[in-house]
Amino acid sequence: MIQEGQIVLFRFPYADQKDGKLRPALVVRQLPGAYDDWLI
Repeated sequence: MIQEGQIVLFRFPYADQKDGKLRPALVVRQLPGAYDDWLI
């Protein structure tokens, strides 16, 4: 389960959108709404 303040690995895409590299990201908060969207 994702929690605020947690460090997660996020696949950040290259410009060609085909591949990406895992990068660390800080989970700031969950966005309001019907979907499970998070601000990182």
